[in-house]
Amino acid sequence: MRDPTFPSQSDFAMLGLAIAREDGRNALMALAPAYRLFSTTRAWTHQHARGRLAGVRIGAESGGRSRQAARLGWSKLQTFSKATAEVVTSSGDEAGELFREGSMRMRSLLAVKIGIGVMLLVAQGRAAQAAEIKGLGVVPLKTSLDVLGPQFERATAHKLMINYAGSSDLIRQFAAGETFDVALVWPAMIDRLLKEGKVAAGTRADIARVAIGVAVKKGAPKPDIGTADAFKRTLLNVKSVSHSTEGASGTYFKSLLERLGIVAEMQPKLRPMAGGPLVVGPVARGEVELAVITIPFILVDPGAELVGPLPQELQQYVVYTAGVSAAAKQPDAARALIRHLTSAAAASVIKSNGLEPVTP
Repeated sequence: MRDPTFPSQSDFAMLGLAIAREDGRNALMALAPAYRLFSTTRAWTHQHARGRLAGVRIGAESGGRSRQAARLGWSKLQTFSKATAEVVTSSGDEAGELFREGSMRMRSLLAVKIGIGVMLLVAQGRAAQAAEIKGLGVVPLKTSLDVLGPQFERATAHKLMINYAGSSDLIRQFAAGETFDVALVWPAMIDRLLKEGKVAAGTRADIARVAIGVAVKKGAPKPDIGTADAFKRTLLNVKSVSHSTEGASGTYFKSLLERLGIVAEMQPKLRPMAGGPLVVGPVARGEVELAVITIPFILVDPGAELVGPLPQELQQYVVYTAGVSAAAKQPDAARALIRHLTSAAAASVIKSNGLEPVTP
């Protein structure tokens, strides 16, 4: 078996070519005797090979103390970590210069080959561990995940496949047994899935929160909603208000009407919609005067305009929460995704998309 520290024939060939190219001398001819000697002595020990090579005049053109320079040069080649050390003897022998430069070139070539090999091994390892993560998520998280998702894929080689839907559709999908690795929904939904054994215990994590806002058709006059009393008057004055049927914002809005004491007056005006994506559309088309929904839904619809968030004394933040499926095919990859979404690096992306990151 060949000693791995012993240079191969191809290494000698590259050494000769490198020296020839760099110096423009007939260095290849000078190295030919050493190459021929090496090719017939593969089984030699280092000591024997060094002794034989020491007797070869590879620096025939330079004369002088070439034998000593050859011996020192070969010693440096055998120990690659010292390949860049001074090879020239006290006489400044030209053959020693050639050997020194050749060893440096060889080391560079070997470093490149090793680097490429390491990268290939890393790439193969990542490919072998790559997972396809299936997610079910709420629409307000989409714009953030459109940025954070590709970052995660590049860092891990995992592939994300997330289906976004409104709250009513998501409830039906979970109830029907839709498979998923990670759920990106709202706290009550995660709690329900935990209770049903569909989300693994200990994987629940809050990702972001968002305020509830009010929308009107783009270009329409913006009503006063600056205080609780002003918001109440606006609701009583409009002819129609759309909201989410089963989502967190819709559930809160209906409780808010009770708190304001105007349930009876508002009941004929309410236009419940199956999920956030459908709440703003009627307002953008001019079919409904007002929409009450989380702010990201308003910002993504070009036909609607944000009036503002609910008054501070009436505001209720909607939290978006993640959980890993108890039957996840890729539980470790799903956990890694949640860690990425709750990291400090993800906070700025979440904030830039109208949400507030939740600090653990």
